[in-house]
Amino acid sequence: MKKSPIAGICMLCNDPNPNPEHTTMGVSFFDTCWDVMKSGDEDKLGERIVWDK
Repeated sequence: MKKSPIAGICMLCNDPNPNPEHTTMGVSFFDTCWDVMKSGDEDKLGERIVWDK
């Protein structure tokens, strides 16, 4: 599965208000997603992802 970044939307949860401070390489993340991603908890990260399969 592939997902392309969309400006102004969290890459993981599709929240339309990602934190501009949590943008890297053109990909933005909502605060909670950023924290979960940094923690390395793959189970919690999987709960945040809302991509279509």
